[in-house]
Amino acid sequence: MRRLGGQDAAFWYGETTTGHMHMATLMVLDPSGAPDFGFEQFKRLVMQRLNVAPQLRWRVVEMPLGLDRPVFIEDEPDPEFHIRHIAVPAPGGRKEVEDLVSHLMGYKIDRSRPLWEMWFIEGVEGDKVGLLAKCHHAIIDGVAGASMLQAMLDLEPEQGPTPDEKVDEIAAEPMPSQIQLLASGLVNTAIFTPLRAARLSRQMLRQVGTLTGWVRRPERPPLYFQSPKTRLNGDFSANRQLSGITVDLNRVKAVKHALDVKVNDVVLALGATAIRNYLLELGELPAQALTAQVPVSLRVDDDRHGGGNKVSNMSVSLATDVDDPVERLLAIYASSSGAKEMRRALSAHAIIGITEATPPVLIGLAARAYTLSGLQRRASPAGCVISNVPGPSFPFYVCGAKVVSFLPIGPPTLGIGLNMTCFSYLDKLHVGFITIPEMVPDVYKIADAVEPALAELEEGVRRRG
Repeated sequence: MRRLGGQDAAFWYGETTTGHMHMATLMVLDPSGAPDFGFEQFKRLVMQRLNVAPQLRWRVVEMPLGLDRPVFIEDEPDPEFHIRHIAVPAPGGRKEVEDLVSHLMGYKIDRSRPLWEMWFIEGVEGDKVGLLAKCHHAIIDGVAGASMLQAMLDLEPEQGPTPDEKVDEIAAEPMPSQIQLLASGLVNTAIFTPLRAARLSRQMLRQVGTLTGWVRRPERPPLYFQSPKTRLNGDFSANRQLSGITVDLNRVKAVKHALDVKVNDVVLALGATAIRNYLLELGELPAQALTAQVPVSLRVDDDRHGGGNKVSNMSVSLATDVDDPVERLLAIYASSSGAKEMRRALSAHAIIGITEATPPVLIGLAARAYTLSGLQRRASPAGCVISNVPGPSFPFYVCGAKVVSFLPIGPPTLGIGLNMTCFSYLDKLHVGFITIPEMVPDVYKIADAVEPALAELEEGVRRRG
Protein backbone atom coordinates (compact mmCIF):
# COMPACT_ATOMS: atom_id res chain seq x y z
CA MET A 1 0.00 0.00 0.00
CA ARG A 2 1.26 3.51 -0.83
CA ARG A 3 -0.41 6.85 -0.22
CA LEU A 4 -0.81 9.12 -3.25
CA GLY A 5 1.36 12.22 -3.29
CA GLY A 6 -0.27 15.63 -3.23
CA GLN A 7 0.01 16.12 -7.01
CA ASP A 8 -1.20 12.57 -7.67
CA ALA A 9 -4.29 13.20 -5.54
CA ALA A 10 -4.89 16.52 -7.30
CA PHE A 11 -4.97 14.75 -10.69
CA TRP A 12 -7.22 12.05 -9.24
CA TYR A 13 -9.76 14.37 -7.64
CA GLY A 14 -9.43 17.07 -10.29
CA GLU A 15 -10.91 14.79 -12.96
CA THR A 16 -14.44 15.72 -14.01
CA THR A 17 -16.96 14.23 -16.41
CA THR A 18 -15.49 16.31 -19.25
CA GLY A 19 -12.02 17.00 -17.85
CA HIS A 20 -10.20 13.71 -18.41
CA MET A 21 -6.87 13.28 -16.66
CA HIS A 22 -5.21 10.67 -18.83
CA MET A 23 -2.20 11.05 -21.08
CA ALA A 24 -1.26 8.77 -23.95
CA THR A 25 1.28 7.78 -26.56
CA LEU A 26 0.46 6.58 -30.05
CA MET A 27 3.24 4.42 -31.48
CA VAL A 28 3.33 3.30 -35.10
CA LEU A 29 5.12 0.00 -35.72
CA ASP A 30 6.55 -1.59 -38.85
CA PRO A 31 6.08 -5.37 -38.49
CA SER A 32 7.60 -6.23 -41.89
CA GLY A 33 10.66 -7.79 -40.23
CA ALA A 34 8.64 -9.71 -37.63
CA PRO A 35 6.65 -12.50 -39.33
CA ASP A 36 5.14 -13.76 -36.05
CA PHE A 37 4.04 -10.32 -34.86
CA GLY A 38 0.40 -10.10 -33.82
CA PHE A 39 -2.07 -9.11 -31.14
CA GLU A 40 -1.74 -12.23 -28.99
CA GLN A 41 2.04 -11.97 -29.00
CA PHE A 42 1.82 -8.31 -28.02
CA LYS A 43 -0.63 -9.06 -25.21
CA ARG A 44 1.70 -11.71 -23.77
CA LEU A 45 4.63 -9.30 -23.94
CA VAL A 46 2.79 -6.59 -22.01
CA MET A 47 1.80 -8.96 -19.22
CA GLN A 48 5.34 -10.33 -19.03
CA ARG A 49 6.81 -6.84 -18.75
CA LEU A 50 4.60 -5.69 -15.88
CA ASN A 51 7.50 -6.31 -13.53
CA VAL A 52 9.38 -3.33 -14.99
CA ALA A 53 6.25 -1.16 -15.03
CA PRO A 54 4.91 -1.37 -11.46
CA GLN A 55 2.51 1.53 -11.98
CA LEU A 56 0.43 -0.72 -14.24
CA ARG A 57 -0.46 -2.83 -11.19
CA TRP A 58 -1.60 0.14 -9.09
CA ARG A 59 -5.26 0.61 -8.22
CA VAL A 60 -6.59 3.55 -6.22
CA VAL A 61 -8.56 3.03 -3.01
CA GLU A 62 -10.16 6.19 -1.65
CA MET A 63 -10.26 7.18 1.98
CA PRO A 64 -13.69 7.29 3.65
CA LEU A 65 -15.27 10.74 3.38
CA GLY A 66 -12.22 11.97 1.44
CA LEU A 67 -10.50 12.82 4.71
CA ASP A 68 -7.01 12.09 3.40
CA ARG A 69 -5.27 11.24 0.17
CA PRO A 70 -6.19 7.86 -1.34
CA VAL A 71 -3.80 4.91 -1.40
CA PHE A 72 -2.40 2.72 -4.15
CA ILE A 73 -2.67 -1.02 -3.75
CA GLU A 74 -1.40 -3.74 -6.07
CA ASP A 75 -4.01 -5.38 -8.25
CA GLU A 76 -3.31 -7.85 -11.04
CA PRO A 77 -4.58 -6.35 -14.34
CA ASP A 78 -6.96 -8.36 -16.50
CA PRO A 79 -5.35 -8.55 -19.96
CA GLU A 80 -8.74 -9.08 -21.61
CA PHE A 81 -9.90 -5.73 -20.23
CA HIS A 82 -6.75 -3.62 -20.38
CA ILE A 83 -5.37 -4.72 -23.77
CA ARG A 84 -7.80 -4.32 -26.63
CA HIS A 85 -7.84 -5.07 -30.35
CA ILE A 86 -9.33 -2.74 -32.97
CA ALA A 87 -8.87 -1.84 -36.63
CA VAL A 88 -8.78 1.58 -38.26
CA PRO A 89 -11.17 2.16 -41.20
CA ALA A 90 -9.67 1.94 -44.70
CA PRO A 91 -7.48 3.33 -46.11
CA GLY A 92 -5.90 3.77 -42.64
CA GLY A 93 -4.26 7.10 -43.44
CA ARG A 94 -3.56 10.04 -41.18
CA LYS A 95 -7.18 11.22 -40.98
CA GLU A 96 -8.61 7.80 -40.21
CA VAL A 97 -5.99 7.08 -37.54
CA GLU A 98 -6.35 10.50 -35.90
CA ASP A 99 -10.16 10.26 -35.89
CA LEU A 100 -10.07 6.79 -34.30
CA VAL A 101 -7.53 7.75 -31.63
CA SER A 102 -9.48 10.96 -30.92
CA HIS A 103 -12.55 8.81 -30.29
CA LEU A 104 -10.61 6.52 -27.95
CA MET A 105 -9.17 9.50 -26.07
CA GLY A 106 -12.72 10.73 -25.39
CA TYR A 107 -13.33 7.83 -22.98
CA LYS A 108 -12.22 8.09 -19.36
CA ILE A 109 -10.08 5.31 -17.90
CA ASP A 110 -11.99 2.99 -15.56
CA ARG A 111 -11.19 4.32 -12.07
CA SER A 112 -12.08 1.02 -10.35
CA ARG A 113 -9.16 -0.85 -11.98
CA PRO A 114 -5.43 -0.25 -12.56
CA LEU A 115 -5.32 3.06 -14.39
CA TRP A 116 -4.26 2.19 -17.93
CA GLU A 117 -5.36 0.63 -21.19
CA MET A 118 -3.68 -0.26 -24.47
CA TRP A 119 -5.15 -0.51 -27.95
CA PHE A 120 -3.64 -2.66 -30.72
CA ILE A 121 -4.72 -0.89 -33.94
CA GLU A 122 -4.51 -2.83 -37.20
CA GLY A 123 -5.06 -1.52 -40.72
CA VAL A 124 -2.70 1.47 -40.57
CA GLU A 125 -1.62 2.57 -44.04
CA GLY A 126 1.53 0.90 -45.36
CA ASP A 127 0.88 -2.37 -43.49
CA LYS A 128 1.74 -0.67 -40.21
CA VAL A 129 0.24 -1.23 -36.76
CA GLY A 130 -0.65 1.42 -34.20
CA LEU A 131 -0.33 1.02 -30.43
CA LEU A 132 -2.18 3.48 -28.21
CA ALA A 133 -1.10 3.42 -24.54
CA LYS A 134 -3.29 5.45 -22.14
CA CYS A 135 -2.34 6.11 -18.49
CA HIS A 136 -4.02 8.20 -15.83
CA HIS A 137 -2.01 11.23 -14.70
CA ALA A 138 -2.45 10.14 -11.06
CA ILE A 139 0.07 7.31 -11.52
CA ILE A 140 2.67 8.95 -13.71
CA ASP A 141 3.93 12.18 -15.25
CA GLY A 142 5.29 12.75 -18.75
CA VAL A 143 8.98 12.00 -18.13
CA ALA A 144 8.33 8.93 -15.98
CA GLY A 145 5.70 7.75 -18.45
CA ALA A 146 8.16 7.92 -21.34
CA SER A 147 10.79 6.08 -19.29
CA MET A 148 8.30 3.41 -18.20
CA LEU A 149 7.15 2.83 -21.77
CA GLN A 150 10.74 2.55 -22.98
CA ALA A 151 11.51 0.03 -20.23
CA MET A 152 8.81 -2.23 -21.68
CA LEU A 153 10.31 -2.12 -25.18
CA ASP A 154 13.36 -3.85 -26.66
CA LEU A 155 16.55 -2.34 -28.07
CA GLU A 156 16.94 -5.13 -30.64
CA PRO A 157 14.48 -6.97 -32.89
CA GLU A 158 15.00 -10.07 -30.75
CA GLN A 159 12.83 -10.02 -27.64
CA GLY A 160 14.92 -9.53 -24.51
CA PRO A 161 14.63 -11.53 -21.28
CA THR A 162 11.78 -10.89 -18.91
CA PRO A 163 12.91 -9.79 -15.43
CA ASP A 164 11.83 -12.09 -12.62
CA GLU A 165 11.71 -9.50 -9.85
CA LYS A 166 9.32 -6.60 -9.65
CA VAL A 167 10.72 -3.08 -9.82
CA ASP A 168 9.53 -0.67 -7.08
CA GLU A 169 7.04 -3.15 -5.67
CA ILE A 170 4.39 -1.85 -3.28
CA ALA A 171 4.80 -3.62 0.02
CA ALA A 172 2.49 -6.62 0.21
CA GLU A 173 0.52 -5.45 3.23
CA PRO A 174 -3.06 -6.52 3.93
CA MET A 175 -5.62 -3.96 2.82
CA PRO A 176 -6.81 -1.94 5.85
CA SER A 177 -10.49 -2.11 6.73
CA GLN A 178 -12.78 0.86 6.20
CA ILE A 179 -12.67 1.51 9.96
CA GLN A 180 -8.86 1.59 9.91
CA LEU A 181 -8.87 3.89 6.87
CA LEU A 182 -11.40 6.18 8.54
CA ALA A 183 -9.31 6.34 11.72
CA SER A 184 -6.17 7.11 9.72
CA GLY A 185 -8.00 9.84 7.80
CA LEU A 186 -9.31 11.43 10.97
CA VAL A 187 -5.82 11.49 12.50
CA ASN A 188 -4.31 13.03 9.40
CA THR A 189 -7.07 15.61 9.10
CA ALA A 190 -6.98 16.57 12.77
CA ILE A 191 -3.19 16.63 13.24
CA PHE A 192 -1.17 16.70 10.05
CA THR A 193 -3.38 18.88 7.82
CA PRO A 194 -3.17 21.88 10.19
CA LEU A 195 0.60 21.41 10.45
CA ARG A 196 0.94 21.29 6.65
CA ALA A 197 -1.29 24.34 6.31
CA ALA A 198 0.83 26.28 8.81
CA ARG A 199 4.03 25.37 6.97
CA LEU A 200 2.40 26.33 3.66
CA SER A 201 1.35 29.73 5.08
CA ARG A 202 4.91 30.48 6.19
CA GLN A 203 6.23 29.38 2.81
CA MET A 204 3.75 31.57 0.94
CA LEU A 205 4.68 34.64 3.02
CA ARG A 206 8.34 34.17 2.12
CA GLN A 207 7.45 33.61 -1.54
CA VAL A 208 5.34 36.78 -1.63
CA GLY A 209 8.41 38.69 -0.51
CA THR A 210 10.41 37.08 -3.30
CA LEU A 211 7.72 37.84 -5.89
CA THR A 212 7.60 41.48 -4.83
CA GLY A 213 11.19 41.87 -5.99
CA TRP A 214 10.25 40.54 -9.43
CA VAL A 215 7.31 42.83 -10.14
CA ARG A 216 9.32 45.64 -11.73
CA ARG A 217 11.84 43.46 -13.56
CA PRO A 218 11.57 43.61 -17.37
CA GLU A 219 12.18 39.86 -17.59
CA ARG A 220 9.28 39.07 -15.24
CA PRO A 221 7.29 36.19 -16.76
CA PRO A 222 3.52 36.52 -17.14
CA LEU A 223 1.34 35.45 -14.26
CA TYR A 224 -1.36 32.84 -14.46
CA PHE A 225 -4.75 34.09 -15.71
CA GLN A 226 -3.02 36.93 -17.62
CA SER A 227 -3.43 35.32 -21.03
CA PRO A 228 -6.16 36.83 -23.23
CA LYS A 229 -9.13 34.57 -23.79
CA THR A 230 -9.39 32.89 -27.20
CA ARG A 231 -11.35 29.99 -28.66
CA LEU A 232 -8.71 27.76 -27.02
CA ASN A 233 -10.30 28.50 -23.63
CA GLY A 234 -13.77 27.75 -22.36
CA ASP A 235 -16.18 24.95 -21.52
CA PHE A 236 -15.16 21.38 -22.29
CA SER A 237 -17.20 18.58 -23.76
CA ALA A 238 -16.12 14.97 -23.27
CA ASN A 239 -15.02 14.82 -26.93
CA ARG A 240 -11.42 15.04 -28.04
CA GLN A 241 -9.73 15.71 -31.37
CA LEU A 242 -6.04 15.24 -31.98
CA SER A 243 -3.53 15.73 -34.74
CA GLY A 244 0.20 15.27 -35.06
CA ILE A 245 3.14 16.27 -37.17
CA THR A 246 6.80 15.30 -37.38
CA VAL A 247 9.73 17.62 -38.12
CA ASP A 248 13.46 17.06 -38.44
CA LEU A 249 15.09 17.35 -35.02
CA ASN A 250 18.39 18.47 -36.52
CA ARG A 251 16.66 21.47 -38.08
CA VAL A 252 15.29 22.42 -34.65
CA LYS A 253 18.76 22.08 -33.13
CA ALA A 254 20.30 24.17 -35.92
CA VAL A 255 17.96 27.07 -35.06
CA LYS A 256 18.79 26.57 -31.38
CA HIS A 257 22.54 26.82 -32.03
CA ALA A 258 22.22 29.74 -34.45
CA LEU A 259 20.31 31.88 -31.95
CA ASP A 260 21.93 30.51 -28.76
CA VAL A 261 18.64 29.46 -27.16
CA LYS A 262 17.31 26.16 -25.83
CA VAL A 263 15.48 23.41 -27.73
CA ASN A 264 12.47 24.05 -25.49
CA ASP A 265 12.44 27.68 -26.63
CA VAL A 266 12.36 26.62 -30.28
CA VAL A 267 9.52 24.20 -29.45
CA LEU A 268 7.60 27.03 -27.77
CA ALA A 269 8.22 29.28 -30.79
CA LEU A 270 6.95 26.62 -33.19
CA GLY A 271 3.77 26.26 -31.13
CA ALA A 272 3.39 30.02 -30.79
CA THR A 273 3.70 30.62 -34.52
CA ALA A 274 1.37 27.76 -35.43
CA ILE A 275 -1.32 29.01 -33.01
CA ARG A 276 -0.76 32.64 -34.05
CA ASN A 277 -1.19 31.87 -37.75
CA TYR A 278 -4.30 29.79 -37.05
CA LEU A 279 -5.94 32.62 -35.07
CA LEU A 280 -4.82 35.17 -37.67
CA GLU A 281 -6.53 33.19 -40.40
CA LEU A 282 -9.75 33.29 -38.36
CA GLY A 283 -9.34 37.00 -37.60
CA GLU A 284 -9.22 36.16 -33.86
CA LEU A 285 -5.63 36.94 -32.86
CA PRO A 286 -5.71 39.11 -29.70
CA ALA A 287 -3.48 42.15 -29.44
CA GLN A 288 -2.06 40.89 -26.14
CA ALA A 289 0.41 38.00 -26.22
CA LEU A 290 -0.87 34.54 -25.38
CA THR A 291 0.84 32.64 -22.58
CA ALA A 292 1.69 28.96 -22.27
CA GLN A 293 1.68 26.78 -19.19
CA VAL A 294 4.93 24.80 -19.43
CA PRO A 295 5.38 21.67 -17.28
CA VAL A 296 8.87 21.30 -15.81
CA SER A 297 10.11 17.92 -14.56
CA LEU A 298 11.59 17.86 -11.06
CA ARG A 299 13.00 14.37 -11.47
CA VAL A 300 16.69 13.54 -11.23
CA ASP A 301 18.25 11.01 -13.60
CA ASP A 302 18.02 8.07 -11.20
CA ASP A 303 14.30 8.72 -10.60
CA ARG A 304 13.07 8.81 -14.19
CA HIS A 305 11.24 5.47 -13.76
CA GLY A 306 9.54 6.35 -10.46
CA GLY A 307 5.78 6.49 -10.19
CA GLY A 308 3.57 9.41 -9.31
CA ASN A 309 4.15 13.02 -10.29
CA LYS A 310 7.18 15.20 -9.75
CA VAL A 311 6.47 18.19 -11.92
CA SER A 312 6.20 21.94 -11.60
CA ASN A 313 4.79 24.51 -14.01
CA MET A 314 5.94 27.87 -15.27
CA SER A 315 4.11 30.53 -17.24
CA VAL A 316 5.82 31.76 -20.43
CA SER A 317 4.83 34.45 -22.91
CA LEU A 318 4.39 33.11 -26.45
CA ALA A 319 5.03 36.61 -27.87
CA THR A 320 2.17 36.20 -30.35
CA ASP A 321 2.04 40.00 -30.55
CA VAL A 322 5.48 40.01 -32.26
CA ASP A 323 5.39 39.84 -36.07
CA ASP A 324 8.94 38.71 -36.84
CA PRO A 325 9.45 34.96 -36.15
CA VAL A 326 13.06 35.32 -34.95
CA GLU A 327 12.21 38.24 -32.67
CA ARG A 328 9.28 36.18 -31.41
CA LEU A 329 11.62 33.32 -30.53
CA LEU A 330 14.05 35.66 -28.77
CA ALA A 331 11.17 37.18 -26.79
CA ILE A 332 10.06 33.67 -25.79
CA TYR A 333 13.62 32.85 -24.74
CA ALA A 334 13.72 35.96 -22.55
CA SER A 335 10.37 35.08 -20.98
CA SER A 336 11.27 31.43 -20.35
CA SER A 337 14.66 32.43 -18.89
CA GLY A 338 12.88 34.83 -16.53
CA ALA A 339 10.37 32.12 -15.60
CA LYS A 340 13.17 29.69 -14.80
CA GLU A 341 14.99 32.28 -12.72
CA MET A 342 11.84 33.14 -10.80
CA ARG A 343 11.09 29.46 -10.25
CA ARG A 344 14.58 28.94 -8.84
CA ALA A 345 14.12 31.94 -6.54
CA LEU A 346 10.77 30.63 -5.30
CA SER A 347 12.04 27.07 -4.89
CA ALA A 348 14.52 28.34 -2.31
CA HIS A 349 11.49 28.72 -0.03
CA ALA A 350 9.63 25.62 -1.19
CA ILE A 351 8.73 23.50 1.81
CA ILE A 352 5.40 22.00 0.92
CA GLY A 353 3.07 22.41 -2.04
CA ILE A 354 -0.51 23.53 -1.80
CA THR A 355 -1.63 20.09 -3.00
CA GLU A 356 0.11 18.56 0.02
CA ALA A 357 -1.70 20.83 2.48
CA THR A 358 -5.20 20.78 0.98
CA PRO A 359 -7.60 17.93 1.85
CA PRO A 360 -7.95 16.11 -1.49
CA VAL A 361 -11.74 16.18 -1.54
CA LEU A 362 -11.57 19.99 -1.59
CA ILE A 363 -9.48 19.80 -4.78
CA GLY A 364 -12.27 17.87 -6.46
CA LEU A 365 -14.87 20.31 -5.22
CA ALA A 366 -12.79 23.25 -6.47
CA ALA A 367 -12.38 21.67 -9.92
CA ARG A 368 -16.11 21.05 -10.22
CA ALA A 369 -16.98 24.52 -8.94
CA TYR A 370 -14.62 26.06 -11.49
CA THR A 371 -16.33 24.11 -14.26
CA LEU A 372 -19.92 24.59 -13.15
CA SER A 373 -19.54 28.29 -12.35
CA GLY A 374 -18.50 29.10 -15.90
CA LEU A 375 -15.27 30.75 -14.72
CA GLN A 376 -13.33 28.95 -17.46
CA ARG A 377 -15.38 30.90 -20.02
CA ARG A 378 -14.08 34.17 -18.54
CA ALA A 379 -10.59 33.37 -17.28
CA SER A 380 -8.14 30.51 -17.81
CA PRO A 381 -4.70 29.93 -16.29
CA ALA A 382 -3.01 30.10 -19.73
CA GLY A 383 -3.71 30.14 -23.44
CA CYS A 384 -2.42 26.59 -23.95
CA VAL A 385 -0.15 23.93 -22.49
CA ILE A 386 3.15 23.16 -24.25
CA SER A 387 5.55 20.48 -23.04
CA ASN A 388 8.62 18.79 -24.44
CA VAL A 389 9.93 15.38 -23.33
CA PRO A 390 13.34 14.32 -24.66
CA GLY A 391 13.47 10.81 -26.05
CA PRO A 392 16.10 8.37 -27.33
CA SER A 393 18.21 8.64 -30.47
CA PHE A 394 18.17 4.85 -30.98
CA PRO A 395 15.30 2.63 -32.18
CA PHE A 396 12.91 0.51 -30.12
CA TYR A 397 11.17 -2.73 -31.02
CA VAL A 398 7.96 -4.44 -29.92
CA CYS A 399 7.88 -8.20 -30.49
CA GLY A 400 10.40 -7.65 -33.30
CA ALA A 401 8.44 -4.83 -34.99
CA LYS A 402 10.34 -1.53 -35.19
CA VAL A 403 8.76 1.54 -33.61
CA VAL A 404 8.85 4.16 -36.38
CA SER A 405 7.13 7.01 -34.56
CA PHE A 406 5.87 8.19 -31.15
CA LEU A 407 3.00 10.68 -30.96
CA PRO A 408 2.69 12.09 -27.42
CA ILE A 409 -0.76 13.17 -26.20
CA GLY A 410 -1.27 15.26 -23.05
CA PRO A 411 -4.57 16.23 -21.40
CA PRO A 412 -6.41 19.52 -21.93
CA THR A 413 -7.26 20.76 -18.45
CA LEU A 414 -8.95 23.50 -16.41
CA GLY A 415 -10.30 25.59 -19.25
CA ILE A 416 -7.11 25.25 -21.34
CA GLY A 417 -8.45 23.52 -24.40
CA LEU A 418 -5.23 22.95 -26.35
CA ASN A 419 -2.32 20.77 -25.30
CA MET A 420 0.83 20.53 -27.42
CA THR A 421 3.28 17.80 -26.39
CA CYS A 422 6.56 17.00 -28.13
CA PHE A 423 8.74 13.89 -27.98
CA SER A 424 12.05 13.37 -29.75
CA TYR A 425 12.75 9.93 -31.17
CA LEU A 426 15.62 8.97 -33.47
CA ASP A 427 16.23 12.10 -35.57
CA LYS A 428 12.66 13.42 -35.47
CA LEU A 429 10.60 15.68 -33.23
CA HIS A 430 7.09 14.26 -32.93
CA VAL A 431 4.50 16.90 -32.06
CA GLY A 432 1.03 16.02 -30.80
CA PHE A 433 -1.91 18.42 -30.43
CA ILE A 434 -5.13 17.54 -28.64
CA THR A 435 -8.14 19.77 -28.14
CA ILE A 436 -11.90 19.91 -27.75
CA PRO A 437 -13.47 19.71 -31.24
CA GLU A 438 -16.22 22.18 -30.32
CA MET A 439 -13.43 24.72 -29.66
CA VAL A 440 -11.08 23.84 -32.51
CA PRO A 441 -12.81 21.67 -35.12
CA ASP A 442 -9.78 21.71 -37.43
CA VAL A 443 -6.80 21.19 -35.10
CA TYR A 444 -4.92 19.59 -37.99
CA LYS A 445 -4.44 23.12 -39.32
CA ILE A 446 -2.42 24.02 -36.22
CA ALA A 447 -0.39 20.81 -36.55
CA ASP A 448 0.25 21.46 -40.24
CA ALA A 449 1.45 24.99 -39.43
CA VAL A 450 4.44 23.67 -37.43
CA GLU A 451 6.57 22.83 -40.47
CA PRO A 452 6.05 26.27 -42.10
CA ALA A 453 6.80 27.84 -38.70
CA LEU A 454 10.16 26.06 -38.63
CA ALA A 455 10.86 27.16 -42.22
CA GLU A 456 10.07 30.78 -41.23
CA LEU A 457 12.59 30.57 -38.40
CA GLU A 458 15.24 29.11 -40.70
CA GLU A 459 14.66 31.86 -43.23
CA GLY A 460 14.86 34.47 -40.46
CA VAL A 461 18.16 33.00 -39.25
CA ARG A 462 19.55 33.15 -42.81
CA ARG A 463 18.52 36.79 -43.16
CA ARG A 464 20.32 37.65 -39.93
CA GLY A 465 23.50 36.19 -41.41
